[in-house]
Amino acid sequence: MGIRDFFDSRFFEHSWKNKVFILQVVTITIAFILGIAKVATKPSGIPMTRSDIMAITMSLKSYAFLAYEYVTQKVDKFTRFGSLKANAILNTMDIVFWAVVMGLAFNMATKVCIGANCALGIIVGLVALVVAFVNFWAAVIAWKDHKYFKRNGVRRGYGSEK
Repeated sequence: MGIRDFFDSRFFEHSWKNKVFILQVVTITIAFILGIAKVATKPSGIPMTRSDIMAITMSLKSYAFLAYEYVTQKVDKFTRFGSLKANAILNTMDIVFWAVVMGLAFNMATKVCIGANCALGIIVGLVALVVAFVNFWAAVIAWKDHKYFKRNGVRRGYGSEK
């Protein structure tokens, strides 16, 4: 199975888009909750760092991206502001952002590791890795949607498939 076969597999079809969207919301919500728990369990002698709040801020940013995608695709009043290319770019950028969250979480766990905060830091890193993979899945679907629209002039999954 080559790389082309992988990207042409059924898991990147338009029919998976809503399922992946729900998975994005769920995994980002888990990361957000764990980020808050990590801040809440921060030992008193250790100052707050950027890696402590990174999962929270990236979750809020991802919620904003997902809100844009949802509103411009599902709400008739805002469909004119939607762009398949923008969706693809936002999902692709999210992969990099969540990889940074993962790297910072693991880096901080190697430097300062005390009690429950340490465990939460590692779990935040693992959840960030999962979020990055889910965003990769969404990005591939979004790029395929954009490419299909440019080639055929109609959105993938809406109307007659060629």
